[in-house]
Amino acid sequence: MVESSIDILVPTVNERIGTWYSATRAAIDGMPPHITLLWPWLDAPVSDEAIVRVRRAVSGVQRGALALGGVGRFPGVVYLEPEPRSYVDDLVARLVTAFPETPPYGGVFGSSPVPHLTVATSADERVLDVIERRLRTLFEDPLRLVVDRVSISEQGRGSGGHWAVRAEVPFGQ
Repeated sequence: MVESSIDILVPTVNERIGTWYSATRAAIDGMPPHITLLWPWLDAPVSDEAIVRVRRAVSGVQRGALALGGVGRFPGVVYLEPEPRSYVDDLVARLVTAFPETPPYGGVFGSSPVPHLTVATSADERVLDVIERRLRTLFEDPLRLVVDRVSISEQGRGSGGHWAVRAEVPFGQ
């Protein structure tokens, strides 16, 4: 099965996290740093009708500002926390309303999973401890970004079967 996702792409963070992020499965598979909104989403290729549904779902969203500065952990993962969380939670809720058949992460983490940008993964928590400490220093001054769109990506769209953007959906249209 070929998958798709809806994300906020954040390639500008790569200059701070690229060393670690480049070793993640997502990076190896061609995804730039991102905040996942819906994944797994639909089987690829995504239909034009589905893109129209996304456009309707985000049409009332205003461009907003997010800061990436907080550092968090899941088992085997170090991540950055987008703030305000409510902005990302609202986007997820709008998309889940439009696509109730595809809850975030397949529903494994409930209806409101923790929004995050994965920086590093490892089975060795001691390695992640070191990365976490370094990130706290690197992000004392949070990275600020303007969010004005969501991106729809498909596995297999890029060269070598990698993930690539199928469509970008700007807010307010």
